[in-house]
Amino acid sequence: MNVSLLLPAPACLQLETCVFDETAHTLTLTLTSTQDTLHCPICQACATRIHSHYTRTLADLPWADVPIQLLVHLRKAFCPSPDCERIIFTERLPALVAPYARRTIRLATAQRRIGFALGGNAGADLSLDLVMPTSQDTLLRLVQRTAQAASITPRLIGVDDFAFRKGHTYGTIIIDLETHRPIDLLPDRTAETLAQWLREHPGVEIISRDRAGAYAEGAHQGAPEAMQVADRFHLIGNSADALIRVFEQQHRQITAALSRAEPTAPATAAPAHVPQTSQAARQQHLHQERRQSRYEAVWNLHRQGWTNRAIAEQLYLHRDTVSKYLSLSELPPYQTPVRPSRVLGPFLPYILERWNAGCQNSGTLLQELIARGYHGSSSTLFNYLTQLRKLHGLPPRKRAPGTIPGAGERPARLPTPRSAAWLFLKAPEKLKRAEAEQMEQIRAAHPDLDRAVQLTQDFATIVRERRHEDLDGWLERAEQSKLVPFRNFATSLRQDYAAVQAGVREQWNNGATEGHVNRLKMLKRQLYGRASFGLLRQRVLALRPRAAQKADHQKRE
Repeated sequence: MNVSLLLPAPACLQLETCVFDETAHTLTLTLTSTQDTLHCPICQACATRIHSHYTRTLADLPWADVPIQLLVHLRKAFCPSPDCERIIFTERLPALVAPYARRTIRLATAQRRIGFALGGNAGADLSLDLVMPTSQDTLLRLVQRTAQAASITPRLIGVDDFAFRKGHTYGTIIIDLETHRPIDLLPDRTAETLAQWLREHPGVEIISRDRAGAYAEGAHQGAPEAMQVADRFHLIGNSADALIRVFEQQHRQITAALSRAEPTAPATAAPAHVPQTSQAARQQHLHQERRQSRYEAVWNLHRQGWTNRAIAEQLYLHRDTVSKYLSLSELPPYQTPVRPSRVLGPFLPYILERWNAGCQNSGTLLQELIARGYHGSSSTLFNYLTQLRKLHGLPPRKRAPGTIPGAGERPARLPTPRSAAWLFLKAPEKLKRAEAEQMEQIRAAHPDLDRAVQLTQDFATIVRERRHEDLDGWLERAEQSKLVPFRNFATSLRQDYAAVQAGVREQWNNGATEGHVNRLKMLKRQLYGRASFGLLRQRVLALRPRAAQKADHQKRE
């Protein structure tokens, strides 16, 4: 076998010796440069006089699992040009190694790819396993020093925001929706920054975005001739928000309607009062008291003539929370979600089956689950069984006969306004029987609820089936209704009418942009707190998603 085939630059190097150090488990190759001419790196003049020789020690890609060390003999020469600032220069091998580097170009390329894919810590661990050891700081430096190739301004872009720190600082990601490639990252989500980027990249014809006012204004300032398209998912989400506010206003009627429809437990099984002495119950009671006091304080200041902004600053609340409290005639009770522990997940069907069969003793069930491979604690099982007893009106620590309707399913509970609103936006074929019954009971609870549900479902149908010709009629119905949340929603759609109409009519949406935001979050978390804007931008723009790789492959074919 010709060993020179494994050398990084066999055309300009000659192998002299090959020595394996058993103690260090390292293979050392001695190489000599075979270049005929030496050119000054400053003036490119060809040298005729050799000054001396020197040796460079380089790390190279491993052979199998054996680290490789290169000892390269090079020359120093006199520059023949009298006007050149360099008198003596060293021989350069651009195909082998960069100036002053201690690793070959192909090793640096491999480590750079690892840094782009995995970041610092994880990349350093993988490099060690692949016999290319380096530090996390070196990997991140290789990533940051990589020059990005100039990209062509796309015709169609998607714009969305992402959080550097949720609730505090945000940035903007711009995607080419035709090739699914990330184009750029912006350090904030203001209208001025987006407008400046659009001015520097003329040629954008279509801008897909959410309903944020900053992006609408930035697109109008930076590309006034471009067509703006409102994302369909956000349109449906906005209609769901209006329905949620109606449900919150009518929470008492919804609770009464659903409570009347639920079967009651036998009188002998449930005591008149179930004392709640657990720490979780006390915490929930304190939390509800704090919510009620904030709610009353908001209304007191509102009656005194305070603005929403002033109330929010005085009570240290978000303006959206103040607006929500003022839209409610009374504060609905807080519902703590009942979620079984993940460790119980695989065993829930068996637990419910045994419960329905009459075995409600936590000790007996624990022994049976351990025999089936359960590794959780006894308190986890006991807490879940306690939740089941409370939901069926059974006193804690007492066993009483009872069954759970629908073995293998979680016990039914009153839906929150948000979960109930999204229930009406689900496809009918995906609804369970109990969910369909709940929907009918909610609609029958009050005429305003039925009208709100009808408006929401009609708007969702218009958006999903792209019936842009029916949008004006729906807006008139919403504006003439007595439901304030839907009148406000219709007003916001009128203010952004051109983008909304285009969103219903055109095929483009922000789905690919949302996917890149999700990918960006993964890359940001991989950096373990070192996701500075420059480093994050390098990784997002350099890593190509599978869709882009597939498009490139199709072009080559």
